[in-house]
Amino acid sequence: MKIEEWIGLFGVVFLLVVVFLAVMPRDAREPPSASGVAAEPVKLTVPQAGFVGSPSPDGGSLPAFPGMGQMLNVAATRPMAPEADLTPVPVPTPTEGAAPAQPGLMPFERAPMVRFTGTIQQITEMPQQDRQMHIWIHAGAGVESHISVGPQWFLSYLGCDLRHDQQVTGKGFRFDRSSLNSNPVIYAKQMLVNGRWCQLRNDEGFALWSNQLR
Repeated sequence: MKIEEWIGLFGVVFLLVVVFLAVMPRDAREPPSASGVAAEPVKLTVPQAGFVGSPSPDGGSLPAFPGMGQMLNVAATRPMAPEADLTPVPVPTPTEGAAPAQPGLMPFERAPMVRFTGTIQQITEMPQQDRQMHIWIHAGAGVESHISVGPQWFLSYLGCDLRHDQQVTGKGFRFDRSSLNSNPVIYAKQMLVNGRWCQLRNDEGFALWSNQLR
């Protein structure tokens, strides 16, 4: 047979198969199940959203999935967090007449200012105190005062050189308030020497000859 005849024969067979399948009953085309009965479609039931196995508001229980234990209602068993205490904290009021202290700073209390006058009886240089000059003056009636003046180079710079039996007067700070010391040191702020006023410390008692305050 020629190739054209084979093609024609194949086309006739294909048409016969299509016609046979079209007229065949539907049940004959479906494969039988293992028991010989046609399998029915399986229906799945999806439970409604909610907590599985937890009691419903009307007293019933929601369905649980097979193989899974019941789950507790977390929202119902979770303990309530304690409410924050919103009671306002009382703010202490500053004492009347007292200066408010800034955070991180200690309140500063200025040392008392005292005046002195007398005749120089002793002059001593203190090597451990930046070679400051200390004098002891006699004011009469057995009254003696111990005065911290300043280093010799600074006194010479101011033209306030000291000598024995010299009359001096001035004012300064008394930082030591202990009752155990009967003659505390007076740190001279300014002093009159040979008719010249010598400024030695500022209003807070800091030395003017230090590097920071020159």
